[in-house]
Amino acid sequence: MWDNASSDDTVDHIRSTYPNVKLFASKTNLGFSRGNDRAFVHCSGEFILLLNPDAFVEGIDQIWSMLRRLEGDDNIGSVGPQLINLDGTHQVGDAGWNHDLFNSVSHFLFLHKIFGLKSLFLSNRRFLSKPEVDVDWVCGACMLVPKRVVKEIGGFDFGIFLYGEDVEWGRRIKDLNKRVVYVPSISVLHLQGASQKGSEGAPYFSTKWLDALIVSVAGTTSRYGMIVFKVAALVGFMGRYLLLKCDPCRSKPAGQSKALNMFKYALYIWRGRI
Repeated sequence: MWDNASSDDTVDHIRSTYPNVKLFASKTNLGFSRGNDRAFVHCSGEFILLLNPDAFVEGIDQIWSMLRRLEGDDNIGSVGPQLINLDGTHQVGDAGWNHDLFNSVSHFLFLHKIFGLKSLFLSNRRFLSKPEVDVDWVCGACMLVPKRVVKEIGGFDFGIFLYGEDVEWGRRIKDLNKRVVYVPSISVLHLQGASQKGSEGAPYFSTKWLDALIVSVAGTTSRYGMIVFKVAALVGFMGRYLLLKCDPCRSKPAGQSKALNMFKYALYIWRGRI
């Protein structure tokens, strides 16, 4: 276990309660990428499980299920479960496809919903009913990877402190002609952004994922492509804002806060230099 400079008594608690756990405590927060890369050096098993402190498995059976999927196909480079919110709903952002211009436009303009196209995130319900789905990346909050694959592709990109590193890692796994598999029948609770929420029950809000997306898309398209991206993002966020504001089922404070988040994303895109 790698601890990224926790400010509470996590280190002392783990050492006293679970003496058999190998715990490495960093004096500074190295971020997701460097923290995991430092931990990889100490992994001696055949498989490596990435599990964030805000992700919770119900039991060892969930891990065994992912392990059996890896052992059954040498062409699989990583396996990820469906991540769920505290209320049991599917957490969008647990898997998806390449962060490029086409998939961005598909996501922002709801083309993945209307025509069943691929998108940034796996959010179409038809995918959640399948035994498994081949994607381009799965969320690093909970992921099982063969150690041999980690050795081949290397660790996470040090240039990414947080958000987008699992997408970039998935790209390198696919470059090895390995499959990245999402298994929706395995559900793992993930308190997304638990350490960054301003108040209890408030919808999670962060622009860091959007910054990472912008950088990724900019690296795969032209300046004109980025103009298309900006327009699609603005239309998409404002469309979501209006839909949420007009939805009578979203009249509760949490629903209104989610609508406000969409508006803030739109403002961020509008003001940004893209």
